[in-house]
Amino acid sequence: MIDNRITAVSLVDPDGDMVELPAAPASQRSRYGQTPYALVLDGNEALYMKSGKEPVNCRR
Repeated sequence: MIDNRITAVSLVDPDGDMVELPAAPASQRSRYGQTPYALVLDGNEALYMKSGKEPVNCRR
């Protein structure tokens, strides 16, 4: 689940962790991240990355 609040997103990752990611850079509206996480939104797809784990691609 992803809650997009424009300048940040909140999500529950596949491990069940609650994560809040700021836009990166701050003016960005499709890329969010904070070490060790990253999220890229593209149309109806989302690519979630966490250091040390395989990237997860899902549809919104």
